[in-house]
This record gives sequence, structure tokens and C-alpha cells, in this order.
Amino acid sequence: MASKKRCLYEVLGVDASASEKDIRKAYRKMALQWHPDKNVGNVDEAEERFKEIQEAYDILSDPQERSWYDSHRSSFLTGNTPGANGGEGKIHDAFGELDVRETYMTTGVFKGYGKGKKSFYSVYAYLFEQIAQIERDEAEVSADITFMPAFGGPDTSFQEMKRFYDFWGNLVSNRTFSFKDKWRLSEAPSRKIRRLMEQENKKIRSKGRREYHECVRDLVAYIKKKDPRWVRFKEAQAQLREQKKLERKMQKELEAKRRKKARILGREQEQKRFDATLEERKKRYGDVEEEQQQQQQLEILECGLCNKTFKSQKQWNNHEKSKKHKQLLKQQLNRQKKLNKRMRVKVCEDISEQDGEALLDKLIAEDLKSEAMREDESKGEGEGEGEDEGEGEGE
Repeated sequence: MASKKRCLYEVLGVDASASEKDIRKAYRKMALQWHPDKNVGNVDEAEERFKEIQEAYDILSDPQERSWYDSHRSSFLTGNTPGANGGEGKIHDAFGELDVRETYMTTGVFKGYGKGKKSFYSVYAYLFEQIAQIERDEAEVSADITFMPAFGGPDTSFQEMKRFYDFWGNLVSNRTFSFKDKWRLSEAPSRKIRRLMEQENKKIRSKGRREYHECVRDLVAYIKKKDPRWVRFKEAQAQLREQKKLERKMQKELEAKRRKKARILGREQEQKRFDATLEERKKRYGDVEEEQQQQQQLEILECGLCNKTFKSQKQWNNHEKSKKHKQLLKQQLNRQKKLNKRMRVKVCEDISEQDGEALLDKLIAEDLKSEAMREDESKGEGEGEGEDEGEGEGE
């Protein structure tokens, strides 16, 4: 006979309206108070109370589990269901939702994680053997009964364990749920009543199937959180993801270094090609370019107005300041003004660019000729005066 269970809120010493924060705070306080290490003289009671506190917190800290508990609390406190002796009782064919939740979704149903008859693995392995047998016994005639994975033990491989959770966590039952029928169709007084009975039975079966699926899936989710194998599996998966993440990061870094090295190498090769091209050009055109540079230098140090060349910039600067250069420059500017004036006089209609250049050349030639004649006259007059002076001196 199972002992009467205490309300989970009472176990933690909180109200049913307590918040998650209040529940967590109460759990820490009660766990510290009843931890076996803190109760050396009362170890047996402390272990039972500590286990009870842990069970209460596991349910009330999970919103889904707490919601179910709140809606079934009265049944949970007064129920006396089969299987309460630690999983050795036979599960009835109805597989009542409340029976399984009260009996197997609690830490009190097993003791430890070893290989004993009351251990975590033994209790739930037995439970799922019974569920699998019910599936076979109550399956529809046309149903294809597939292999149903067993729960296994502490040494079960990750692959087998994952196969179990994948199958039962997504169970689609082949049971008929005919035991849920409310009406016996053979007792129907007419066809019409028979159809109505059949429709209502069908609805009840659908509801029973839905509740059964929900119950099994909740059971699987509860066991998974307690299963050390699943915890190790998730840790291994997390490590694998972290390793792959690290590998991707390293691969990106290596790729970035490779691209950087390729860019540097490309620039070096481009510089080598440029230097080679420049060297080749120097070999081919070096003398010509040097002559051009020398010619440019000569042009820079040559005064076209005075028809003189200079060996240094200093000589050129001194020449620019000389009286003779300034006089010739002034004459050139005056000459240019006269030419411009004569051009404005003679050009009274549009002429072509070629005709304009020809006219300019003609005017320049006339101007130079006039200037030369004036210079000759000046020289002649100077010589005549010299002769007169000589004759006078002779006399």
C-alpha cells in the first residue's frame, strides 16, 4: 500500500501561487537544510526528505510539469495506482494517463543509476517493454507492427539510445482504443442509432489516442532529462559543434592568410615585371631620352632674343638683368605692339587661319627690313661725321 503523498508546494513550503523565483529560493533553503551531509545523525530521514524536495523542485520548476500537476493535484495526492512498487506491477491495458504520470514521472520510482532491479534503467526498461507489448496486443488487424527500440541500460550505445528516443518521442500508435468505446453497437435499436453510437465512439477513441500520445511523449521527455546517457550525448554533441566551429574559424583564418600572401606575391611579381619593363626601355631608349633631356636643358639656358647660351642658371639670371637684354626685350615688345596695331588696321574682314599666319609673317618681315634700313642709315651717318671730323683734324 503506497503511503500518502505530500503536496509538492507543501514540501517546498510555498503557496500554490508562488513565482519561479520563490520556488527556486525555497528549494535552495530546503535542500541545504535536509542535505544528508548536514544531517549526519539522521541520514535515513534526510535522504528521504532530500529526495522528496528534489522531486518537488523538478516538477514545479518546469512550467509544463507544473501545469499538469496543478490540474491533477487532487488525484496525485489521493491516488493509489498500479506499479507504485517501483515498476514491478503490471500496467493495465487501458494505460491510464494518470497512472503513468503519478507512478513513473517521479524520482521516487527508481533508486540510483546502476544495474539493480530498482535502478533507473531497470524500471524504465520494464515500463517500455509493457508499453510495447500493449502496442502489439491492441494493434489494428491491418497494422504493420514495426520493431520498437528497447530502453537499454547504462552501456547502451549513443546510436541505440537515440533510436529509442526518436521512436518513442514521436510515437504514432497502432492501438485501436476500442476499450474506450462508450456504446456497444450490437445493442443499437436501429441503423440510425447505430451510426450515432459509432460516431460518438469514434470521437472518444480519437480523444483517447491523442491523450495516449501526449502521455507517452511527456514520459519520454521526463526520462530524457534524467538519463545520464542523454546528458553525455548532448555534451558530446556540444563538444562536436564547438570543434566544428573552431575548425571553421581556423579554416577562415588560413584562407585569409592565403589570400593575403597571394596579394603580396602578386604585388611583388607586378613590381618585378614593371622593373624589367623599365630596364628594357632604358636599354632601348635611354640615349634618346638623355639627348632630349640635354636638349631641354639647353633650351632652358638659351636666350633666343639675344641669341646667346649659358652654362648655368646663375649666368642666365645675370643676363636677364643686363641692360642690353632689357633693351632688346623692350624693342621686341614695341615691335609686337606695332604689329598688333597694323594687323587690326589691315584685317577688316574674316580671313582664314592660314591667311592670317601669312599676313603676320609678311608684316614681321617688313618690320625687320625697316629696322635694318634704319640701322644702316645710322651707321652711314656716323661714318660721314667721322670723315668730316678727320678732314677737320687734318686741316
